[in-house]
Amino acid sequence: MARFPLYIFLLSLAFVSCRSTVPQSTRVPDEPTPDVRTVEKPSWLLQKPQSGLYYQGIGNASMSDPDYIQTARNEALDDLAAEISVTISSSSLLYQLDLGDTFREEYQNAIKADVDQQLEGHELVDSWQDGQMYWAYYRLSKSEHQQRLEQKKSTALNKGLDFYTRAMNNLESKNYTLAISWFTQTLAAIENYLGEDTRVTYKGNSILLANEAYAGLKNTLGNIRFQAPDKVTLRSRSSSQDNVSVEAKYDNSPVENLPVSLYGTALASKKSSKTTDPTGRFLISHGSLSAGNGSVMVEADVRRLNSTRSELIGSILQKLPVLKKEILVGTKTLTLFISSRESNLGKPLGTDLLNSMLVGALSQQGAVFTDSKQEADLVMKVTADTRKGSELSGLFTTFLDVTVQVVDQSSNKEIYADSIYDLKGIQLSYEKAGIKAYQDARERIEKELAPSIWKNLY
Repeated sequence: MARFPLYIFLLSLAFVSCRSTVPQSTRVPDEPTPDVRTVEKPSWLLQKPQSGLYYQGIGNASMSDPDYIQTARNEALDDLAAEISVTISSSSLLYQLDLGDTFREEYQNAIKADVDQQLEGHELVDSWQDGQMYWAYYRLSKSEHQQRLEQKKSTALNKGLDFYTRAMNNLESKNYTLAISWFTQTLAAIENYLGEDTRVTYKGNSILLANEAYAGLKNTLGNIRFQAPDKVTLRSRSSSQDNVSVEAKYDNSPVENLPVSLYGTALASKKSSKTTDPTGRFLISHGSLSAGNGSVMVEADVRRLNSTRSELIGSILQKLPVLKKEILVGTKTLTLFISSRESNLGKPLGTDLLNSMLVGALSQQGAVFTDSKQEADLVMKVTADTRKGSELSGLFTTFLDVTVQVVDQSSNKEIYADSIYDLKGIQLSYEKAGIKAYQDARERIEKELAPSIWKNLY
């Protein structure tokens, strides 16, 4: 009888021991069990925890998603990042520039997106699922996150300070374009912190790096001037004398390698780019200008010095004073004075036939003639004579040779020369054949010689 109670006791002990092996929680962070619908939701899922030490985020995903754990993790990190605020400091460059509420919001969103990519050090606190949905709970230490941000900011500020030092050195050496470029790169290096206090030590003094770099840009551009005529009158033929010279100067020093944009109604291509040479100059060629009255705007293109192609830096550069100059352009039609020496078999013809043909053909093209050689821009000299050919059965052949020269009176240089040989005339005598050659030359004069002259002079 004594053995029966002992048996009952041992059996009870075994039953209790077996119950103690049943899992009390299914909240396994990395590999959730298939079905825990009988387990109550954790407290963090019923109400999101609040903490002064951590940023916290909760995300979920349907377990029908093959990658539901990663999806829930991403949602949790987005939720966590939403707790990290981005503000613009009153001492920052962006605050001083006052680019507007829309731009400020876009900047904050851009920095927020950048912060989302830098959530290093986040950790999984817990996870839970009910067989259909999966939830994940992540957190990030505020102090550790701030420490990482400050370390990255320090690295960026050090890089920016190096660029700023180069800018100031080039400014002192009168390498103004390089100075502008380094000032721009300074802002690009600290782009993510332009809404913050960017205080650094430069040559023993505390400066706001972003503000000083922008001030350097503004002052440098403000001291550069384009020197060019306010108005130019172009002659209606291509000539190096008609090229417009433009010079960029900082006080009395040339500004080398400055990118420049040209645009305006007097520009044939409507828009063009130039770069100043070592003397600070560039030329606007006659060929790039269109006929008629108009203007050309010359503008420093600082955006070409922004190698980052950053929209933020581009918007900041647009706040700078625009360095530009307008050049009014007019066109003058050249006047022609024509003289001819026309002979038949070595004797003066008496009537200037070719002279009349050329004046008529060129006038139809738009040429303007004058009777005063002194007032003319161009002087055209026509020389023509005939020579005997052959005689056959009482018919005589004579050949006409014509030479045309045009001289620019402003430079006293020949700017056009052409000749036509062997214009044939046939008649009952050499003299009459010579006259016939002159008369038959009209077609060649009007269709070949006059268009060639017009094309080269106008």
